[in-house]
Amino acid sequence: MKLLSIAWKDFMVYVTDRRSIALIVLMPIILILVLGVCLSTVFSNGGMSIDNFEVAVVDKDKDQFATQFIDFLKSEDIKKLVTVIQIPEDEARDRVSRGKIPAMIVLPEGYSKAIHEDREAKIELYLDPGDAFRGKIVEGLVKSYSGVLAAVHGANDAADTVFKDYGLNGNLITPAVMKTISEIDGTGLAENTVQKKQSLSAMQYYSAGILVMYILFVGMLGTISVIEEREQKTLLRLMSTTVSRGVILSGKLLGLYFLGVFDVMVLIIFTKFAFGVDWGSSIPGLVVLSGAMIFAACGLAMLIASLMKSARAVGAINPVIVMLLSMLGGSMIPLFVMPPVMQILSKITLNNWALNGYISLMFHSGFQSIITPALVLCAMGSVFLTVGIMRLKLN
Repeated sequence: MKLLSIAWKDFMVYVTDRRSIALIVLMPIILILVLGVCLSTVFSNGGMSIDNFEVAVVDKDKDQFATQFIDFLKSEDIKKLVTVIQIPEDEARDRVSRGKIPAMIVLPEGYSKAIHEDREAKIELYLDPGDAFRGKIVEGLVKSYSGVLAAVHGANDAADTVFKDYGLNGNLITPAVMKTISEIDGTGLAENTVQKKQSLSAMQYYSAGILVMYILFVGMLGTISVIEEREQKTLLRLMSTTVSRGVILSGKLLGLYFLGVFDVMVLIIFTKFAFGVDWGSSIPGLVVLSGAMIFAACGLAMLIASLMKSARAVGAINPVIVMLLSMLGGSMIPLFVMPPVMQILSKITLNNWALNGYISLMFHSGFQSIITPALVLCAMGSVFLTVGIMRLKLN
């Protein structure tokens, strides 16, 4: 009960402070509006170009349709976007897990046979959860190719029905169908795929990016609060009562967490109805991802509080830390236009994982798309929190 009292007291102090509300609610709304409007033409006119990137292909089938798929990825139009590398599966998985490449495509054994027998033939896809944008492009290419195959087989089935009275096989039309589909859709497939994935507007991108940045600012408010109360001996007076150190810290963290939830709810609801931002269809995904990011920000706040000696020092260093993490993590500069080295470095930031999770949800990828980002955020938050609590002095 004392824990909840401390948490509620801190939460009410935050939400009744005009400066705090201006920082975590009004400022992000203004930034989202300015960036979303000013950069809308850059996003819509293709100003945000994507550099060619590598995709690993593991061919376990080594038969007709597997070879055709690899040739498709190596075609003139597609290779403007992706470079196919054929390496052992273990090495490919390792590169994806370390963020070296955004995706690995596996053509399973029996893939061509399944197509010949008109059975479902699945291409296995392994994506880097920290690179949602390029991963979605690869997924789009795979789905486009699978769509072409489905069209061919649909045409063959229709031809079988028409030709059966003449003793002919519908497969006779396959070369003509493949040629027609290639002429209609093949030349612009790479560009069409990118355009579909770049349909994420500037308003949507910066709604997610600025939301993540200001969750960090919420955490920084907690840092200042802890340091100020330590300087004013408030924490020491609390400890002189029957309230334990653990209850005090837990209560303050919970109050900060409440503030983070409040901030996220306000910004998501406001941007959805005022700016028309599509946050996806998975409410559980939004809840879990946001909760993980808020927890990580609280953990980072506790770590910084344990390292700083005065509220003045915290006030000076907090904005610098938030801006550095935001610049590196994609909140200011879109992740997909960063140089490859910067994209890899950005994975050490909370912003990167949270932002990729939100972008995946905006692409309607569903709850499963945020599991890895949420777990990474929780792990990072746990480390920050543990170290911070161990080091923090309340007097």
